[in-house]
Amino acid sequence: MRIHRDKLRLLGPDGGVFTTGDGPTDLLAVANGATQTFEVTFTAHGGLDCGRPMQLDPSTAITSQESAVALPPVSFVPLASR
Repeated sequence: MRIHRDKLRLLGPDGGVFTTGDGPTDLLAVANGATQTFEVTFTAHGGLDCGRPMQLDPSTAITSQESAVALPPVSFVPLASR
């Protein structure tokens, strides 16, 4: 399985869509049966309300044998900035 970090999308509460800024070569390979933790960073300049629900959309970011793995968006509320 491969994670294409450049294809992850953050869906903002006001309809904005944000990307990671990673390039197409920033792939993460995960072997069958294995688990892997990774970090992604999204940058928004103004207008993003981090106190409201958002969604992480992996719909085209995860592939297995070159085919997309269909996963729905994951809803969450960001932690408050420290």
